[in-house]
Amino acid sequence: MPASRLLFNDDSPCDTARLTAAGILSQQRQSGFRKMRVLGSYALVCLTAGGGYYRDVNGVSRDVKAGNAIMIFPEIAHRYGPRQGEEWSEIYVMFDGAMFDQLRKSTFLDDRYPVLKMPASFAEQLQELLEMPRPLGAAQRMEETGRFLELLGKLYRANEGKSTFEAAPADRWLPLARRALEANLERPVDWEDLARQCGMSYESFRKKFRAATGAAPARYRDQCRIQAACNMLIQHPQLTLRQVAHSLGFYDEFAFSKRFKQVKNCSPREFRKDR
Repeated sequence: MPASRLLFNDDSPCDTARLTAAGILSQQRQSGFRKMRVLGSYALVCLTAGGGYYRDVNGVSRDVKAGNAIMIFPEIAHRYGPRQGEEWSEIYVMFDGAMFDQLRKSTFLDDRYPVLKMPASFAEQLQELLEMPRPLGAAQRMEETGRFLELLGKLYRANEGKSTFEAAPADRWLPLARRALEANLERPVDWEDLARQCGMSYESFRKKFRAATGAAPARYRDQCRIQAACNMLIQHPQLTLRQVAHSLGFYDEFAFSKRFKQVKNCSPREFRKDR
């Protein structure tokens, strides 16, 4: 019979890092949120039985099963859960704070790879930590967070150097590639990894993508970045060209202006002036 158990819910203030909630869900059937949602904080979901799926707005689409962990990021719309007629069990923990933001900026917590494989006994160790009596003092809470960070380190070390994506079926590779190239425009693209997600070598991916869209993948990516720049130039006139360039991952204003002119046949300043 489906059951849930809330282990704790903590809304005490802490800017550095804190665990805010945790629980255990058993034999859950199809998720109550069929549409994508934004959680607003970090969360780690560890599947202990059954299986289902994970999808997000960045184009990640994965089947998941017992032994997988799902990392949820605060602003990334997503949905996950068992499929119709199936069920799963999970341990979850929610957390936030500047320390986790810094780990994300350093790409230790990488939102391109939200599905991970848990090492042996990871779920048991996490549950043991979460079921311990909650510490009352701030220093004790930090010790608890430190133990959680150690477990996160163990999880990510177990996934180092491994692709967390499975190859997409042939009828899904192009939408997957488009979504990946249209997302996270400020970050460099790992072309080899993207090709693996699409189930082919990079050379095959480059040729097939160009044949399907009329543009090489890198050119398509540039078009997406410049279109985003156009929107920013129009909608946010207070932003300097340097700020726009930085937000889209360009090395400097000069590199941004050069690429913008190659794509739009005018400079960013001319484009903004004409609008």
